[in-house]
Amino acid sequence: MEKETCGGTLGSSLGRRENLTLIVVKNTAGSEDFVSAIRDMYSEFDNTLLVGDEVHWLGANAFRPALIPEANFRLGLSATPSRYFDEVGTEYLTEYFGGSVFKLTLGDALKISNEAGDRILSPYEYHPILVNLSEEELSNYRELSKKIAQYRNMDDQYDMRKQLENLYNLRSAISKSAESKIPAVRQLLISLPKPLSQCLIYCADSTQLNEVAVILHELKIDSQQITGEESTVPSDKWNGMNEREFLIHNFAKGQLGVLLAIRCLDEGVDIPSARIGIILASSGNVKEFIQRRGRLMRPFKDKEKAVIFDFCVLPENPADPIKDLGLVQVELRRIAEFADDALNRSEVYDLIEAHKE
Repeated sequence: MEKETCGGTLGSSLGRRENLTLIVVKNTAGSEDFVSAIRDMYSEFDNTLLVGDEVHWLGANAFRPALIPEANFRLGLSATPSRYFDEVGTEYLTEYFGGSVFKLTLGDALKISNEAGDRILSPYEYHPILVNLSEEELSNYRELSKKIAQYRNMDDQYDMRKQLENLYNLRSAISKSAESKIPAVRQLLISLPKPLSQCLIYCADSTQLNEVAVILHELKIDSQQITGEESTVPSDKWNGMNEREFLIHNFAKGQLGVLLAIRCLDEGVDIPSARIGIILASSGNVKEFIQRRGRLMRPFKDKEKAVIFDFCVLPENPADPIKDLGLVQVELRRIAEFADDALNRSEVYDLIEAHKE
């Protein structure tokens, strides 16, 4: 990339280029060297267009330098432009790009067909599976909620925001890794038609992933794990691919029934053959669950619909005292988001109304 950038700078300075297109990853785009190279060459062109794909990332401190003021045309693309727990970063993006100018809802996208008459997205069913927190988990959740309330009443300083973000993450981790999810996912896996195939399971952490892997082994369901630690170097061992590409390729070919993942399949990965999603690690992060739903809605031959199972920490009895915790509102918001465009939305709405009451 550095050689291409330098060549582009020299070529534009000598008048050999009328147009120049640079495609870079966010780490490069936000680097000092790259931003400096862009500023050296931009005056050689009448206009500079910046296109930010998955633009929510560019609101982070580390990547904001990529949003160069020299760009007089700007286009940001994202299904989730608001940054989770980062009002400053979200505001920065809004000011730079000038707000949203076009929005395509999921409901609208589900109605669109391509030139061949095929849908560009697969419809989906959504099934919330209700689980509870243990007494210890509930106690820890309440304690963290008290601390969060204290920090929210303090002055809005950078250190306070970081502490608050850390507390939110700790509290979210309690619901993501709730102990009751393990026996519940066992029952779900037993109930699903066999042989189980084209199934993605999203886990909260390595402990939960390993526990689910044991269950899959006991049920004789072929699976592999993707944790982010796989080799990124192509190898003959992986038929000329890197390890992650090899695993995804085998999964798509039907040689693996299940892929277990920790965050690694949220975005930037295309697995259109996936038909079943089991989400153990859910949170209030809109970007997270929208990206995961998107992984399962890619169209594929003979794929009539996707089926999503979402493990939600909600009391089976709506009168349970746990309803007073903010957790219930977070879970209900996510369920409502998933339900809006689901094939079985009326069924899910009944569950939501029961808990609202």
